[in-house]
Amino acid sequence: MAGVSKFLTSSSQSRRLVVILHSYNGTTSSVRDVSRTIRGCFADHAESVEDTFAEADILIPAMPAGLLSFARVEDITKQIISEVTAAWDKNGGYEDVVFIGHSLGGLIARHAYIVACGDHDRAPRPKEDGRDEEHSETSLRHGRKKPLGWADKVSRIVLLAGMNRGWRLSHHLSIATALMWVPGVILIQFLQLFGLTPLIAQIRKGAPFITNLRLQWLWMRQWARQPGDDPGAALTIQLLGSVDDMVSPEDNIDLVAGSDFVYLDVPFSGHANVIEMGTSASGSRPVPDAAPDGPQTMGEARRAVLAKALTWSRERLRDVEIIPSDEMPFDQDNSVTDVIFVIHGIRDKGYWTHKVARRVVDIAKREKRKARVATETSSYGYFPIAEFLRPAGRRSKVEWLMDQYGEAVARYPNASFSYIGHSNGTYLLAKALTSYPLCRFENVVFAGSVVSRRFDWSARPDQVKRLLNIRATADWVVAFFPKAFQDLRLQDIGSAGHNGFTPGQHIVVAQPVCRGAHGAALVEQNWDAIATFALLGRTPKIPDSIDGKNLSPVAAGSKTLVHVVGSVAPLVWIILAVGACAIGWWIWSLPYAEWLRTVLLATYVWLLVKLAHVA
Repeated sequence: MAGVSKFLTSSSQSRRLVVILHSYNGTTSSVRDVSRTIRGCFADHAESVEDTFAEADILIPAMPAGLLSFARVEDITKQIISEVTAAWDKNGGYEDVVFIGHSLGGLIARHAYIVACGDHDRAPRPKEDGRDEEHSETSLRHGRKKPLGWADKVSRIVLLAGMNRGWRLSHHLSIATALMWVPGVILIQFLQLFGLTPLIAQIRKGAPFITNLRLQWLWMRQWARQPGDDPGAALTIQLLGSVDDMVSPEDNIDLVAGSDFVYLDVPFSGHANVIEMGTSASGSRPVPDAAPDGPQTMGEARRAVLAKALTWSRERLRDVEIIPSDEMPFDQDNSVTDVIFVIHGIRDKGYWTHKVARRVVDIAKREKRKARVATETSSYGYFPIAEFLRPAGRRSKVEWLMDQYGEAVARYPNASFSYIGHSNGTYLLAKALTSYPLCRFENVVFAGSVVSRRFDWSARPDQVKRLLNIRATADWVVAFFPKAFQDLRLQDIGSAGHNGFTPGQHIVVAQPVCRGAHGAALVEQNWDAIATFALLGRTPKIPDSIDGKNLSPVAAGSKTLVHVVGSVAPLVWIILAVGACAIGWWIWSLPYAEWLRTVLLATYVWLLVKLAHVA
């Protein structure tokens, strides 16, 4: 249950509204120290009388963010916007609005501000000159909604231990925390098999909400820099717990979407107790070696940092902010016009991606002289078939890809994006398009695609303009593995690299056939064709030496055999499963002692599992 929201009003009509959002599994009571601090402790820290918060109205919404919550983050955001708007109307407006969010509350605060400023899940991407990619200046800010009345009154957003890039299991966690989280992660993966997504899973690093939030924030900040009266430039301050053992430093600090944040350390604080500013066990603990004129307790030390965050000017905060030396801001490059992602597939470490990327740059020099190309060839590591067949394993790689995409958008704000993917690299993009509506690519090349041939490209004209799907004549991997799942309708993978996408989709401009197996399209003589389409969108001609239309009789026979096997792929899986079980039964039936049969059977099962993870 979400509980009841609190609205603490001042004795007279207030000029300031402070909105405090609690954490995951928190309540309105868990942030009471923050509200009490706002009302009673700022007079000595304020730079002027106007900066005092004693007379501020305080809204503490009760969010449905309990331990077992399945609420959608977007629905919580709508609730927050509704309550802030109601408080605004009740008071007849405010001169200043301030958001304070703890952990999850920080993400909600930022999302509420984005939506209030007029952005939404399909907001178009602005250009530095104030123009959208395809629309003119005459449209209503190119699809943005009209900002809410209080949006331009938000002066600052304070994030208390905000997990700006989401959470994840990492070596940074303490042993106790990791042991507590691992069963939860397993439960989340189990629930997602049945289409159930708990709230906590929605804020995992790389999850759709987190990546969309980062992209929306970037574009909102770009809009705020354009000529006009667009809101979106509120000062954002991140308070970092000095001993946070729940969210790693690189996930707390987002120097991509949060490159203009002010970062302040909160001494003697962790992820949970950063809000304990009163007489709790943590708050009343004395500060070691405290200066006579400084805070004497940890609660007082936390209050002092919060007071600075809420009352000091941007310039004064910049003088005292701290960014860890290993978290340096990235270099933005406005001159790059084209970014090409080249992403490998299963059972592959992606060494070929660098070679194809170099060919793209070479094509740009020869045929698109005004282009300045950047390539993204990062690898997610070796990905065996067993891991690929596990939905949670594929999902984690999609999240990885979108994390890379978000950073590239921030690094190259004026670039158009295109994509070259092989095998699992094709699935990553297709899944990203369905889960991340803000990702966009001009030209897409698929080779050895494991995407379902029923994938609806025509429903995504705003996300992909042109697709080249290169198939192979003897792609046993696709015909045997993903096609079986497609035929049984068990998962969202399929055989587009074997028998193509369903016809009639205008985005799919060509589906040529190369002679060979799963990696047939990646041979060196085909690099020019791939690079030309990715960069220029021009339908290439497959070289005669590998063109599937010029098959020899032997190759033609191989092709027929692949199609025959592919047509009964589910049956082949059943035969293999029955065979594996029969061998196990035979081992158990051997005339040996029970302990020896047990060892042999366990060894056999171990070998099967090992084979699946190296295949």
